[in-house]
Amino acid sequence: MQQRHADMFEELRKAEQIHTHLAALEQLANSYPENHSTRLLIESLGVSRARSVIEGDISTLRGSLSSGSSGT
Repeated sequence: MQQRHADMFEELRKAEQIHTHLAALEQLANSYPENHSTRLLIESLGVSRARSVIEGDISTLRGSLSSGSSGT
């Protein structure tokens, strides 16, 4: 059980790091004019959608860790 918690904490740490990087990429894309090729390219990658999915994963992991559950 202790190893499972350690694994979940590590997974949470990585998910939070990914979320930070995706948010930064999204912010950078938004710094370009609306029809700029770089902005359009980043938007086409689905960064916003990926960030939303990661937010859900983070929420689930936090919930599991706070309740003592071992499932994700």
